[in-house]
Amino acid sequence: IEFQAINHLMHIAPSNLIDTINRLNNDDTVDGIILQLPLPLHLVDKTEKFIDAIRSDKDVDDHTTSNYNSYRQTSIPPITIPVVAAVREILLEINEPLQGKDIVTIGRSKYIGTPLALMLSQSTTDSKSSLISGATVTICHGDTHLNNLTWYCKNSDIVISTVGRAKVVQHRMIKEGVVVIDVEVELVARWITPVSGGVGRITVACLVPNLLELA
Repeated sequence: IEFQAINHLMHIAPSNLIDTINRLNNDDTVDGIILQLPLPLHLVDKTEKFIDAIRSDKDVDDHTTSNYNSYRQTSIPPITIPVVAAVREILLEINEPLQGKDIVTIGRSKYIGTPLALMLSQSTTDSKSSLISGATVTICHGDTHLNNLTWYCKNSDIVISTVGRAKVVQHRMIKEGVVVIDVEVELVARWITPVSGGVGRITVACLVPNLLELA
């Protein structure tokens, strides 16, 4: 796989960034485009505009609005947001059906938290996908009171953090034998992926199937 990193100055003008995206959209030798987030501060409020400028058939991160909407329309999107795919692969490795399980996800971002919750709660007849669907999912976030977050975590079979920070969940907040993803609570967890070197590495690997699907 050939890769090219295009580095712009931090103070790039919005029109110049759009021009770069359009050039790549029209380049038949380019199969996939990734817009590295977060953008510089003066562009942050236009993040969705820049992402949607990427052609959906070159959107390796699966972040464009048209691709995002597929999570609400079908059980198996043609490609999957890499972080969501990484969590899926981890849960498939555990090999325990999620149907009837209680899951709390921490984070409600459009690009990770919300599509992850949709995937985990979907109903599907696909044999592989059925292992990681049909759960009862509660979404917690920055506005969730700590007491409520503790209660939800304490009563969940699986706790998944999508906020990318350590110490969001303490070991006293979860029950023994829980499955935790991107949460550092080794003392009581049955299965755990660390905040550093856990989901992130699998996320990078999950970019490859997306690229092959789009190529």
